[in-house]
This record gives sequence, C-alpha cells and structure tokens, in this order.
Amino acid sequence: EERLSVLRATKWVDELATALPYVSMSARMADALRVQWICHGDDMPVCKGGGGMYSDAIENGRFQLLKRTEGISTTQILERILQTSHSGGSEPSSKAGPSSDCTSSELGTAWATTQRFASFAAPPNPWNVARSLTEAKRVVYIGGTFDLLNEGHVELLEKVSRLGDYLLVGLHSDETVRKHRGRLPVLTLLERAMAVMSLRCVDDVVLSAPWEVSRDLLTTMNVSVVAAGCARPWGTKRPAAALQEADAGSRGGGGGDPRLAAPRELRLVVDVDVESSITSEALRQRFLDSREAIARRNGALLPKELAYVERRTYVP
Repeated sequence: EERLSVLRATKWVDELATALPYVSMSARMADALRVQWICHGDDMPVCKGGGGMYSDAIENGRFQLLKRTEGISTTQILERILQTSHSGGSEPSSKAGPSSDCTSSELGTAWATTQRFASFAAPPNPWNVARSLTEAKRVVYIGGTFDLLNEGHVELLEKVSRLGDYLLVGLHSDETVRKHRGRLPVLTLLERAMAVMSLRCVDDVVLSAPWEVSRDLLTTMNVSVVAAGCARPWGTKRPAAALQEADAGSRGGGGGDPRLAAPRELRLVVDVDVESSITSEALRQRFLDSREAIARRNGALLPKELAYVERRTYVP
C-alpha cells in the first residue's frame, strides 16, 4: 500500500492492476488487463527457467522497450544507502557496510537534461496547458528535502495543494542538506526534483531553495500561503483541520521553526497534518535495520547491475 499510494499520485498513471503474479508477461495477460502494450526498461529480466520474461509479448507484437533512467534502480539506491551509512552516517562503521567495492561514479546518477526535466514538468496530456504561476490566484509554497519520495510526502503535498490553485515546492540543494542534517540525501537534487515533479498535484519546483524561507522568495513567487507539515501518530485526531483554516486570520503555524520566521511574520504559515508514519528517515532506517540481508541481496544483484551499465546501448 505504501508503494501504491505513490503510484496513484503519479501524473502518468490512470489505473493500477495490483497483486499480479511474478510470471512471464504474455499477450494473454495483456488481453486480460485490456491493454495494448506491455512495457519494460532496457534492462530486460529473465524468468527462473531461463526464458525471457517478456518473450511472449515481444513475439506477439505487444511489447514496447523503454529507456531505463540511468542511476535509478532499487539495487543502486539501496547501495547508496549502504555506502553513505558506512562512510560517515550516524551508524557505527563496525556494522555491515556496502555490498561491493564499487564507487558512486560506477553506480551513476540520473542525467537531468533540460528536455528531460521539461518532460517531467509537462502535463501528462500534451493537449493540456500547464498551469502558470503568473495566472495563479493563490500560490502555495512548501520547502523541504523530499528525499526517497514516499507515502508521507504524497499525503502532505496533496493536502497542501488544496490550499490554493498552484503548488510550488522548494527543494534544498545537496550541500544545504548536508550542512543542516549532517549527511547528503540519498538522491541528488535533480533526481529529487524529477520525482516531485512526477506528482500530478505539483505545479513547479524551486531548485536549491533557501533553507530559511525569505521575503524575496515570497515576493518573487507571489506566495500567498506557506505550508508546514506536521507529522503526528497514526490515527490521532486534530480538532480543526488545517485545510479549514486556510482562509482564517490566524496563520502563526510552523511550530516556531526559525526557517519560517519571515512568512510567519506575514501571517502566511498554515500547519498541515500528516497521518502517515512514513518519512525519508524512517525508510532509510528500515533499510539499515536490515542492512545485512540487503548487503547479501545487493552482493548478488549488483554485478548484474554493473554489467548492464557497462553493456547498455542508446535507446531513443
């Protein structure tokens, strides 16, 4: 359900088919799902029996090969977490470290060209026009790291988007995060930006947003509301929902966070409750709690990943 919540919020997803068996993707399955195409990235998997997992769909003309985003896979992200923990995170170095001796340059990152970033920012339907900041009547701003995009982020951003008609998300740079949090985020700034821009509720992002929300940012972006996420224990109740106070006169939220001093003085801050217990740090800690099992998993899969990186060819 944690993964499904993110997929439901992704702008390119219309419907989900869940609990599918991990078997060969066939033309028969495509017919059962009433889809024209079955797609996969150019890192084609193989079934346990040795056959191609998509061979039947390919043979029946029901397959489309897509370029896989370089540097982004479960294996590579888990390896980043293991490496950062081993090389200077808060975890003792005596515990299991990375599953290989590969470097971050060998793992790679997503190359964020202007065209690729524009494709993430564009509406999913090319016939629709993207909402414009200059035409917005009520711009809502929220800043953060938004590393390892998850269910908690989705809940927060969807609620925040209802406070206005244009949602602008500020993303702190990698170095800013390291300065204030003590370590780099798992994903780079541009990887995080593309992830956030994939959500249908987000209109635009501010790259390398200031740690402290400045008056200059508020004026330049014509911000009417600055949202502050408030995590709370799952299932607890709040007497008055933040969404109901969007037009109220008292906007002194933010819990005294010094980063929100300027918008708080202008009475722009609105607290927004988040029920989900999932955070980037909770996910990271979940992985690290299973570091030995993950290191064994990655030890088996990482050579295949690096072999794919080494032999891959251009895919338009």
